[in-house]
Amino acid sequence: MSAEGGRKHPLKSKWLISYIPAPDASETDYDAACRRLWRSGDHVSTIEELWSALNSLPQFPALPPKDQMFLSRQGVEPFYSFPDGARISIYTESKAMGESALENLIVAIIGEGVTTVCDGKSVVDVIRWARKPGKVYNDSLHIEIWLNDSTYKDAVLQYIKTAIHKTYPTIKIQESRK
Repeated sequence: MSAEGGRKHPLKSKWLISYIPAPDASETDYDAACRRLWRSGDHVSTIEELWSALNSLPQFPALPPKDQMFLSRQGVEPFYSFPDGARISIYTESKAMGESALENLIVAIIGEGVTTVCDGKSVVDVIRWARKPGKVYNDSLHIEIWLNDSTYKDAVLQYIKTAIHKTYPTIKIQESRK
């Protein structure tokens, strides 16, 4: 319920929250293993449902290393299959950086603010995050956003950098290799 007498705030698109545990190292076909292990979660269609669902999930430092969480736009499975698309990666070093970057991305993408640099089109279909602990940074996080149209990758990359670097200017943000 919202503070406005129970009125909910609909999202432009319905989003699916899902999870893929890290495949065993012995798996020979990583993509097939991920498809087999994929666990579909809740669909959310309002701001209130989104934050309620996200707040019920474990915080990312509690995730096992390399397990993946996803938010994907209605009808889009969380497997990279955008032949004309692009991916943007965000790498954080600490829990605070990771939480801030992820929250900024969710607001920019699901709130459709990023469409201001995409001619009004919804080009980001997936937000993926996974804890990637390293020797130096135990709470590092790798976040990816998947675009269905690479035409807008530079504009989206700059938009995301501007949004995230206001708080943490040292977070690494770059286009991912395919």
